Amino acid sequence: MKKFIIISQVLVLLFFVGCSNNKNKNSDELLENSDMTTELVEELRILVLIDGQDTFKVKESEIIKFKDYFGLNVKSGNFLHPELTYERRKRNNDDMEMMYSSEAGVDNYYILYSLVLKEHNGIDEYVNKRDTLIDIYRKINSLYNHLDNGGTYFGHMYKRIHGLAEFSIYTMIENKYYVKEYDIENLKKHFISSLKEYFRNEVNSDSDLVDKEKIEKIEGLNNELEKLDNLITSFFYLKKAQMFSCNYY
Repeated sequence: MKKFIIISQVLVLLFFVGCSNNKNKNSDELLENSDMTTELVEELRILVLIDGQDTFKVKESEIIKFKDYFGLNVKSGNFLHPELTYERRKRNNDDMEMMYSSEAGVDNYYILYSLVLKEHNGIDEYVNKRDTLIDIYRKINSLYNHLDNGGTYFGHMYKRIHGLAEFSIYTMIENKYYVKEYDIENLKKHFISSLKEYFRNEVNSDSDLVDKEKIEKIEGLNNELEKLDNLITSFFYLKKAQMFSCNYY
């Protein structure tokens, strides 16, 4: 019976991580051809990010080390902004420092930070707000990426938005200021118009573009701004969009 349970665990894991594409192999063959130990099978977890595209593999023991190294005390319920949390890390472990000091390492830090905080905030309770906020942040990131003709910064921000959005959910829960309900149309119109004017001025001052290219680029940015406008449907989304745009671009 114990062997059957272990085999079942391996089969389930192999199905998710794609270690084998041959459905005709029996369980003994899968075990024989796999270099995974029982301990690894029991410990390995796969975090599927909310956009349904990226996957992030992490061991449960690594989550424990992560919480300790970055001082994330879930029981206390007190969380700092991910940037401040990162700066206050212990810096007493060379392996951990090497793991999270590169640009890609910082990307992973933000993803794991979001995972830890998401468990505190409530995974299911705020799923819609979380999804919408990430869409808003990524739309803003995409707009500036389009304006600047790309760059590695925007690729890193695409992943780090998970941590930033989750902290925004946390501030909404902790601060009633963000749950105001009133007509935001005039405020939102001003925000979108300000972005539209800024983008237009930046494109028109780009000496590398001819007039036709400028017109096409402005039209493309305006179309994306309309999509951003449609995503912002509450005071919370509007304030967070304004803060995100101002702080990171």
